[in-house]
Amino acid sequence: MHAFALNNISLGGRDDVSEGRPVDVSEGRPVDVSEGRPVDVSEGRSVDVSEGRPVDVSEGRPADVSEGRPVDVSEGRPVDVSEGRPVDVSEGRPVDVSEGRPVDVSEGRPVDVSEGRPVDVSEGRPVDVSEGRPVDVSEGRPVDVSEGRPVDVSEGRPVDVSEGRPVDVSEGRPVDVSEGRPVDVSEGRPVDVSEGRPVDVSEGRPVDVSEGRPVDVSEGRPVDVSEGRPVDVSEGRPVDVSEGRPVDVSEGRPVDVSEGRPVDVSEGRPVDVSEGRPVDVSEGRPVDVSEGRPVDVSEGRPVDVSEGRPVDVSEGRPVDVSEGRPVDVSEGRPVDVSEGRPVDVSEGRPVDVSEGRPVDVSEGRPVDVSEGRPVDVSEGRPVDVSEGRPVDVSEGRPVDVSEGRPVDVSEGRPVDVSEGRPVDVSEGRPVDVSEGRPVDVSEGRPVDVSEGRPVDVSEGRPVDVSEGRPVDVSEGRPVDVSEGRPVDVSEGRPVDVSEGRPVDVSEGRPVDVSEGRPVDVSEGRPVDVSEGRPVDVSEGRPVDVSEGRPVDVSEGRPVDVSEGRPVDVSEGRPVDVSEGRPVDVSEGRPVDVSEGRPVDVSEGRPVDVSEGRPVDVSEGRPVDVSEGRPVDVSEGRPVDVSEGRPADVSEGRSVDVSEGRPVDVSEGRPVDVSEGRPVDVSEGIPVDVLNMYILNLLVTSAHDLLRVVADL
Repeated sequence: MHAFALNNISLGGRDDVSEGRPVDVSEGRPVDVSEGRPVDVSEGRSVDVSEGRPVDVSEGRPADVSEGRPVDVSEGRPVDVSEGRPVDVSEGRPVDVSEGRPVDVSEGRPVDVSEGRPVDVSEGRPVDVSEGRPVDVSEGRPVDVSEGRPVDVSEGRPVDVSEGRPVDVSEGRPVDVSEGRPVDVSEGRPVDVSEGRPVDVSEGRPVDVSEGRPVDVSEGRPVDVSEGRPVDVSEGRPVDVSEGRPVDVSEGRPVDVSEGRPVDVSEGRPVDVSEGRPVDVSEGRPVDVSEGRPVDVSEGRPVDVSEGRPVDVSEGRPVDVSEGRPVDVSEGRPVDVSEGRPVDVSEGRPVDVSEGRPVDVSEGRPVDVSEGRPVDVSEGRPVDVSEGRPVDVSEGRPVDVSEGRPVDVSEGRPVDVSEGRPVDVSEGRPVDVSEGRPVDVSEGRPVDVSEGRPVDVSEGRPVDVSEGRPVDVSEGRPVDVSEGRPVDVSEGRPVDVSEGRPVDVSEGRPVDVSEGRPVDVSEGRPVDVSEGRPVDVSEGRPVDVSEGRPVDVSEGRPVDVSEGRPVDVSEGRPVDVSEGRPVDVSEGRPVDVSEGRPVDVSEGRPVDVSEGRPVDVSEGRPVDVSEGRPVDVSEGRPVDVSEGRPADVSEGRSVDVSEGRPVDVSEGRPVDVSEGRPVDVSEGIPVDVLNMYILNLLVTSAHDLLRVVADL
């Protein structure tokens, strides 16, 4: 009750509490004031009336219901929330503001009105619909998207910009207008349609493509450029005009038609092809060039004019007719053909060339002069008679037939060719010279005799067979190849040269003799056998391997190197010589034997081990180091020299013997023990240390007694 009274006081009205909550009824309507603000509950819902308008707050947000629909006013503007989305109705039309921008939804599609014009955003892009068609304005220009492609309408005509360039689509085809002229791009290439025909301008020139091929019309005539060259097609045939003249290319070759006849220009000269053959007309007369040479056909016969004279080529060969007789000039010389055979008259004598070679017929017999010599061909074969003997040249070489056999004389010697190969018979034996060298074939094998000895070349290499075995002489030395390997026999012994070095194999093993000494290489390493023992020289030093171990003999003594160090074995024991002195290693330690006694050098100092104990001899005297200290044993007794003075340690104590007498130094002062008693010698005189002790005691006692008496 006290609380209700406070409420009544604060509101200045009357509170109905019949509903279980304080309800102000002073305004004529029940108003809930439990939330600290007047809320109308007359409609069955909480409606805030504090702002002067009924605002529904039942949904957790203030919603104006004065218009008959719940309108959200939380953002400072009335927003319709009846459709489940906030819709701004401040402009008189429902505007969706759920995307953060006011969107008109009155047409059934979300339309952005933030820019002052209705823009459709249903496709994910702002589209202006103010003109009655959706126009994309995302690029800063109105673009019609009604056809499924962006079309620029800023110029007053629909222009497709989907390809990155403005394309006019007003004609039913995409036309590029970016260059200032309408260009059709429907075929994938820009085609100018400004002249009423599709003209390709992709090459930088207008090209008509209406006939299905690109035709250049830049020169005022249709020129086909499909072959990569401008071809005029105005006459009904493709004519190349790239050279500045119309050239017909319909036959696969460029033909000039500027003179009214088709002229081939493929060779760099105009050639008339109207007669079915290429005829050069560059000189003012028709010249046939079908044979690769200019032939004048003005006289009714083809006449070659390439040499500066008319030459008849009607018979298939060039015939000079300038002298009044037909003269064949096909061989580069004038040949008379008036006798029914071609006769060369260039030398002043008639020479028959009917057989393909010039044959002199002035002597009454056919003589071949093609080789520069007269050759008789009366026997059915060309026979050289220039040397006074008939020589057959039918095989391409001069062959003497005077002996009844064909003998080749081209090398300056008679060579028999009756066996199918040129065989020299000048030495009384048949020698084959087909390989460029005289080869004896009398033994049934080709044997080279050029070096003065029979050499077999059947294996592809010259092999001397004079000794009864095949010996290769290709390297300039006789090499026996009978064993399957090349063996040099020039030194009187068989030497294998297969490894690139001469190797003696006379002992049953390959021995290298390249260094001037026989070296066994059978084990894979060069081993010197000159001393009667196998010595390995692979390391650059001779190493004896006869004992089963590599032994260096370079110093004049056998040195074992099997342990990685040179060890002298000449004395019957292994002696290390790596330090420059012979060191015995038979005991498992390096022992110097250079002084005539075994000296251990394993500790870095020479130690004599001849007495059965390690004795240091580094100071020039034997010093026992078995006790851990150096002890001189040269005088027959062990003397400690560790302190820098000789000390006798035979009695179990250190006794200084440097003065010639044993002096005990164990108490820190030198005490002479030579007399059988300890005598202090620190002052330089021997003093009995027992009497000295008693005297000291008496003196001390007397002093004490006198001090007592004085005190009394």
